Order: sequence, then structure tokens, then C-alpha cells
Amino acid sequence: MDDMCDHKSFVKFVSGEEHYSEVLSRVSDVRGQLWIGTADIKDVYVKHGSQAVPLLKVLSCPI
Repeated sequence: MDDMCDHKSFVKFVSGEEHYSEVLSRVSDVRGQLWIGTADIKDVYVKHGSQAVPLLKVLSCPI
């Protein structure tokens, strides 16, 4: 059975400030798959302590 079938999934459109509050602030809590559709992921930054760091740097760190 496909892994996607084992998990409850949903799709939600977010914009503006919701990008952070609804998606990016929760990236480190994901235990399965997270799909993000964006035109320019290189320019997506997230809070890390008192700094803003590129999301791609966060995603490249080993768990």
C-alpha cells in the first residue's frame, strides 16, 4: 500500500502571514511528508532562535 494512503492529508491555500503561522513554523514537527508549492523556495526564510535562516538550510540539516 502506498505510504500516502496511511496518513490523513489535506490541502489548504495560504497567503501572506499565513505562510509562516500555518506552514513554516511547523516544518520541524513533520514526521512524514510535507509538500510546499512556491515559486521561489530559495527566498523562503524561517525563524531559528533570534535569526532568520533559509528554509533550505533547515531542511538540509540531518535529523
